[in-house]
Order: sequence, then C-alpha cells, then structure tokens
Amino acid sequence: MAATLRIDTLTFARKLTDAGLDRKVAEAIVEGLSEADTSDLATRGDLAGVNSDLRSEIQSVRSELREEIQAVRSELREEIQAVRSELQLSIAETKAELLRFMLVQAVAIVGLTVTLLKLLP
Repeated sequence: MAATLRIDTLTFARKLTDAGLDRKVAEAIVEGLSEADTSDLATRGDLAGVNSDLRSEIQSVRSELREEIQAVRSELREEIQAVRSELQLSIAETKAELLRFMLVQAVAIVGLTVTLLKLLP
C-alpha cells in the first residue's frame, strides 16, 4: 500500500525561514519532500497487518511445538516402559539362574556330605 507524506508545506516553509534559512532554500526543501517517493513506506495499517500475521504464525508454531513435545513425551514413556519390562525380565531370569546354581550346589554339598559320612568310620 502506497503511503503519502502529508505535510503542511506552507507552515513547514515558514518554520524553515523562521529558523534562518533563505526562503528559496526552504521552498526547495519543502518541494523536495513533497515530491519524495513514499511508496515503500509502511503505513500503520500495513504494520498492523504484519503484526497480526506474525502473531498468528507464532501461535501456530507454538501449537505445533506443543504437539511435537507431547509426541516425544509419549514415545519416551513407551521406551521407558519397554526398558523397565526388559529389566524385570532380565532380573527374573538372573534370579532363576541363581536359584538353579544354588540348588546344584546344595545337591553337591549333600552328596559330598553323604559320601564323606559313608567313607569315614
């Protein structure tokens, strides 16, 4: 949207001459400002539109990030649960193996004791 520079050229020229500038210089300055290309200047409306667009985009990104964070949390919970299950299974297997080893040792000790009792008078 093209912006127009709205100035009271007569008042501006008077202020310049009152400040000590020559009248022709003041008029040249005012004329130059009046003819300036202001098509690239943003208006308040332009800025408000950009501001609104940015706010919408930020809100959209926030929502996306929240969803992604929630998905990562869910994945982590699932992975933690899987690791817990694996650890519990491994602990149970280790306990069973330890009990078998202890049973074999107990049988060996009993057998050795019986043998020693028979061999020794």
